[in-house]
Amino acid sequence: MQQLNAELEQRVVERTAQLKETNDRLLKTVIEQQQTQLILLEQAQLLDLAHDTIITRDLNGAINFWNKGAEYMYGWKQAEAVGQISYTLLKTQFPQPLPKIAAELLEKGYWEGELNQFRRAGWSTHQCRQSLGFTHR
Repeated sequence: MQQLNAELEQRVVERTAQLKETNDRLLKTVIEQQQTQLILLEQAQLLDLAHDTIITRDLNGAINFWNKGAEYMYGWKQAEAVGQISYTLLKTQFPQPLPKIAAELLEKGYWEGELNQFRRAGWSTHQCRQSLGFTHR
C-alpha cells in the first residue's frame, strides 16, 4: 500500500511539473501575441494619420483597413467600408480583366495601373495610380 501511494504521489508530481511547463509556454505565447497586437494597433494608428488614401484588402477583395484619407477621398466611414469588397464598393473600372490583374499580383507580388473609381456621392474620382502589394504570412 505504501508502495502504491509513493508511486501515485510521484506521478502527481511529474504531471504537475508537465502542466506547469505547458502553462508557462502558453502564457509566454499569449504575452507575445498581445505585444504583436499592440504593435499592429500602433502601426494602424500611424497609417490613420496619413493624408494619403490607404486601403488594404485580402486576396478576395474584402477591405480590412480603411484610413481617414480613404474616408475623405471616397466618403464612406471605416466602419462602413471594412468587410466590403473594394471593387464593388468603389465601382472600380479596371484597365484589364480582374483575373489577369490577380494573376499578375500573385506572379510578381505587385500590380500597378490606372483605375477609375467612384465616390459615395456617385461621381468619379480622377483616374488614380495604385500599387497593390502582396506579402506572405
